[in-house]
Amino acid sequence: MGDRSVFDMMRSISALVLLDLDGSRLIAHYYDKATFPDLKSQKVFERKVMRQKTLLKSEISFIDDLICLNLNHSDIRFFVAGPLGGNELVMKEFLACVVELLRVMFKETLSCQSLMENMHAVFILLDEICEAGVILETNPLTIVDRLRARSVRSIEDMTLGELLEFAKEKLMTM
Repeated sequence: MGDRSVFDMMRSISALVLLDLDGSRLIAHYYDKATFPDLKSQKVFERKVMRQKTLLKSEISFIDDLICLNLNHSDIRFFVAGPLGGNELVMKEFLACVVELLRVMFKETLSCQSLMENMHAVFILLDEICEAGVILETNPLTIVDRLRARSVRSIEDMTLGELLEFAKEKLMTM
């Protein structure tokens, strides 16, 4: 993960992956380019986490020198992976925050279909929670308030053009 401080390591993740029940990728953010340099390594990792989930039925596992946590909701499997020196409690809070925000966004009807139909909004939301693998916030209320303060309209009510403009403004302020 490069030259990061100890604090950043404690609040960092290497990947966030959302898969359907068959293990097909819905959404994936791979932040650690050294561990996941290409699509092939990402797909191998996704197969490993699905296999591990099936075999162990555990919420936490260790795969390829990574701490991996998972959470199932509806027909989506959420996986977050972080470095061995990372804090699994922060990772667990992060994962719970992602699921809660998506539930709020989709008004309790979070599913593979709703995720795919609103992928642009999901990416904006994920960028608000984590940047370059460093977890910025794990409190869903804080994130919702921050997003509402930036826009009079909520993200789920924005058109694609408005979402692109919102994302452009965010990038300009970085």
